Parts: sequence; C-alpha cells; structure tokens
Amino acid sequence: MPCLFKYIFAILNEQTPHNRQGVKILLEAAAYGRAELSFSCRPHRGDQWKECTMRASEFIAYSGDATKGTLCLEGKLSSRLKLIGSTLPASVVSCDDHHEAITIAPEKGKAGLVALASGHLIKGSWSHNCYLLEVRWELEDGKRPSVDLKQVWQPSADRLGGIVSYDNNQYHCIQVMIDSDWFTSNRRMQGKPGYRYVPDPNLLCRYLIGEVDKETVIAAASEQAEEETARDQLKRLQEDLRVAHGSCTLLEEQMGNQRKVLWNWLIELHVAVNSSWRVRQQRIRQVLNEFPIKPEGSK
Repeated sequence: MPCLFKYIFAILNEQTPHNRQGVKILLEAAAYGRAELSFSCRPHRGDQWKECTMRASEFIAYSGDATKGTLCLEGKLSSRLKLIGSTLPASVVSCDDHHEAITIAPEKGKAGLVALASGHLIKGSWSHNCYLLEVRWELEDGKRPSVDLKQVWQPSADRLGGIVSYDNNQYHCIQVMIDSDWFTSNRRMQGKPGYRYVPDPNLLCRYLIGEVDKETVIAAASEQAEEETARDQLKRLQEDLRVAHGSCTLLEEQMGNQRKVLWNWLIELHVAVNSSWRVRQQRIRQVLNEFPIKPEGSK
C-alpha cells in the first residue's frame, strides 16, 4: 500500500565570499513505500526558486497498440489522470474530471502533444503534477505509438506557453504568449489586462506544437469576445424586457383598479338615478290621484 504524500520543503541559502547571491531550492517529494523517486530540475539563477518535480514516468504508464492505432495512458500508484488539452483525439474531453486511463489516437508519422495532470487524493483534496507530453508513432513497420515520459516537452522560442495551475493547484489551463498578450483557456482571466480568453485548450496545444498559426488563436479569442459581448447585450435586453414587463404589469394593475373605480361609480350612479326616478314616479302618481283626469265625453 502506498503511503500518503509527504511534502518536503527545504530552502538552502548559500553565501560565499566569491558569490554573495542567495541560492534557493524548493523540493517537493512524495514517498511511496520503497518506490524510487526521480526529479527533473530546471536551472534558475539569482534569488529565485528552483523547482524540482517528479517525472511523468513515476505516475503515468502507457501501452501502444499498432493494430488499433491507439495509445493508452494509465495512472500508477493510485494516481488519476486529468486531460488538460490535446492535439490528438482522446477518449475523454478536456475538463476537470479524473480518470484511471485515457486513450489517445495518434496519427502515424506525426507528432502530437498531450497536456495531463496526474492527481492523488490526499485528505479530501487533490494534489497534482502537470506534464506536457509528446506522442509519436514512427512510420517504420512494427513501430507502436509511444510517449516520452522522462523528458519534459519544451515549446519553441516563438511559441512560448505551457500549463498553468490555479486555486491551490486544483485546476489547470493552457496558456500561450502571442504579441505580448497571454491567451489562456482559464475563463477567470477573461477581461483582465494582458489576457485574452480562448475556450478551447486543444487549440492552444495545437498552437504550441506548430499546427496552427497565431492568427487562428487571435481569431478564436476575438470570436469568443464577440460572443461574450453579444451574450451580455442579450442579458441586458432580457433585463430591459423584464423591467418593461413589470411596468406593463403595474400599468395593467392600475388600469384594473381604475376600471373597478369607474364601475363602482357607474353602479352608484345607476342606483341614484333609479332611486330618483322612483321618487318622481311616486310624486306623479300622487298628483294624478289628486287631480284625476276624466276621459272626454264623460259626465
């Protein structure tokens, strides 16, 4: 049984007469019984953190099937996989759900890019390690689809970007830089200075690997912005209609009340007229009785 993650944070400060610049290193490790741990370090200079993360091979295994043309990625050591984005067809959609395995359909002779998060449930919350993995299927006969789990895939200098985690490493998105702006699949960044929202993380992965140009990404962000503007206008129109409907309802209530007042007034007038007419009829009868009119020819 693998034990729970144990996080080790160590800060090493080194000062020498020849080098007075602080060197800080952040180590994040996980102990699984006797399982070996590997770390891939990214060098940084100056007073910055140096982050050491575990290789994808520690938490992800794969098997390629040349006959079916598929590549199956599975979680190791009770880990679960989350698909952040992909340039290849996958058995799951890019979302925040965790899966025991994810199947990819690579294209023979063409490299693909898959963005994954390997998660472990610890005390009710998920802890993730994120990886950009290159998938290949060589043209030679007998070759099976494969993925490099030991090397971190790196974008070219003119297509910088990668995976960004937020909310304490619970959620992840793809983010790329184009013309000094960040294009991100994180909806929360929409409308913030220097950020443009692209709802399709797969498109951003395709840009990273060179399958689409920056104009396609910019067009997708512009289309999304226009859609959001139209949606906002629709919401305002619906609110205006709701207010107008409320005003009409109030006006109808007022007209109803006026009709009731008018109707009551007409009833009162009718009663008064009838009462006055009865009085007049009684007075006419009294006069007639006092001065009876004899028919002509009578004596």
